[in-house]
Amino acid sequence: MLIAYLDEFGHVGPYVSKDDPSHKTHPAFGYAGFVLPVDSVRSFGGFFEYSKENLLRWEIERAGAHPRRWEKKGSSLLTTRNYTNYGKSSIVPVLNRLNRRLRREGGAPVFFGQVKELGLPEATTETPSGRSAHMLINAVRQLASFADRKGERIMIFLDAVDSAPRLHAVQVLGGYIYKAIEPALRRVVEVPMQLESKHYGNVQYADWIAAIVSRASDFHLTPGSEFSWAPSVFKSTIGSTGHCDVGSYVKASHDPKVKHKLHVRDLGADEAWRFRPKPLRPRMEVARERIRPERRRTRTLANRIADVSPELKAFYDTLQRDQP
Repeated sequence: MLIAYLDEFGHVGPYVSKDDPSHKTHPAFGYAGFVLPVDSVRSFGGFFEYSKENLLRWEIERAGAHPRRWEKKGSSLLTTRNYTNYGKSSIVPVLNRLNRRLRREGGAPVFFGQVKELGLPEATTETPSGRSAHMLINAVRQLASFADRKGERIMIFLDAVDSAPRLHAVQVLGGYIYKAIEPALRRVVEVPMQLESKHYGNVQYADWIAAIVSRASDFHLTPGSEFSWAPSVFKSTIGSTGHCDVGSYVKASHDPKVKHKLHVRDLGADEAWRFRPKPLRPRMEVARERIRPERRRTRTLANRIADVSPELKAFYDTLQRDQP
């Protein structure tokens, strides 16, 4: 069996621009976290707690709290100020070790998101509740397909959020899972359950991954983003193997006609995605277009004749050679 831990990244509400007084939080929304085999849950959770306690010992002692009952949110850990003061010396090395340990345990980070439709609530076609449900369904479908390819069943846990959009999303998802005809969804044991992150180290790590994805996607999607440091952190802590095994992505537009998705390589790039030129077309595609149309038709006809009769193919070749 596989276990997945997810948390929200970005912001579920409307977005206008980073200069808008009310709707400026994040241009995308989605779910991020990680998936790993059930036999690795306890060992990885213990390693996370050990890493957290060593990284943040001073804060834990100042709070007078038990390390297992104390939480550091990813949004508070991964700030520009913290990265400037402690990123390369402390924070990033710990995140790198956590990622390597997750991979050794047979796990992988995951993220599924979409750029939101720009505009005020009354001018857009999707509500926060609809957005949350839409992205949660997509995340569960991807995880279910991954479990199906592995021949495993899967349980999914969410960081608990007491909000109307999340409650609506879980309710909609419940009906979707039990009514959908997709065979892969039978791999999902139960509707995703919500856990209080302060009690579970693995849920806290999902929150840290979500914060990394949030910072990196903000840099690539928001003009003037302060998180220019985030792609390098993303690349070393999530994309160090060059891919995510579950097919993670951030869809680059709310428009269904725009199919482009930002994958690990895009979010880990130093240059902001919105400024990069369109990717080069595959060489084979360009080469096929360079072949003269009449030549392509001749080849196709010859191949079809050969499939029917080798004798007709030989006669056809003779006619072609005799042409002036």
